[in-house]
Amino acid sequence: MKKQKLVTQILCYYNEEKYLKDSISSILNQSYSNLELILIDDGSTDRSRSIADSFCDDRIVHIFNKENHGLAWCRNQGLKLAKGEYIGFVDADDIAKKYKIKKMVDYLNKNKDVLVVSGGYVFIDKYGKHLSQRVDVICDDLDIRAHMLFGNCISGPCALFRREVIDKHHIQHNVRMRTSQDFFFWHQCLKYGKFHNLDMPLFCYRVGHNSQSNQNRTRNPKEYEDILKKIFCYAWRARGFYLSKDEIIYIYIHFYKCERVKTIPDWMRGFYLYHKIKNQAKKIKLPEKQKILDLYRGYIKNM
Repeated sequence: MKKQKLVTQILCYYNEEKYLKDSISSILNQSYSNLELILIDDGSTDRSRSIADSFCDDRIVHIFNKENHGLAWCRNQGLKLAKGEYIGFVDADDIAKKYKIKKMVDYLNKNKDVLVVSGGYVFIDKYGKHLSQRVDVICDDLDIRAHMLFGNCISGPCALFRREVIDKHHIQHNVRMRTSQDFFFWHQCLKYGKFHNLDMPLFCYRVGHNSQSNQNRTRNPKEYEDILKKIFCYAWRARGFYLSKDEIIYIYIHFYKCERVKTIPDWMRGFYLYHKIKNQAKKIKLPEKQKILDLYRGYIKNM
């Protein structure tokens, strides 16, 4: 029987005593068993560390930070320690479906040209109750590439990627970003391989509670917006488009944040920008060119 490839899951936590046990259990109880689970305590002051310590499993590597460094710093810490051929991140308040890792490993094993695979999820509330909200999954590589210019369609707590991302391309999280680190991480990865999303729920995404990411966003909303704007600028320019900062922020405000256009000059600005993108896309010769333009027109119609 062929030996399973080692998969590393990196779970960073900070004061997550309410949900940490369920999150860790959902990884250790996966149907795919050849796992390495790296737990990183980012200076917790509640019972999180003792909860994590209560698990007796030789697949666990437990790291303790004396001070709080933030999620990006801790994930980079995990990437340096990871031994798996496939690597992924886990959020301390989410719950993985039992088949999550096996489904993604099977896909990566069969599709050697795919660098990153992720999938769908279902929403649960703070009590673990399933909610009725539906998540649309963008599956194919070219569709993902087009959508990523207008927002993140890769589920960070679900995704699995080949370790060549860090060995060959040296991609890490930007430690200056207190939020949306995964969005920027995926944009860097897009340069080096194909992406795919499996059209099935692979984990339960918890909403309606004061998570660490929500705290970071609400504590300093301007910083959160500035980070997203920088990611949008990086995304368009990395893809080869020569757009001004104001033009990219127009896309961020009206297409990502869905703020209504209120003046005729702003309407005209949107149509002018469409033709500018269309002309530049022809010169760049992006395979996803038509999908980008179709998405743009769809946003224009809904403004």
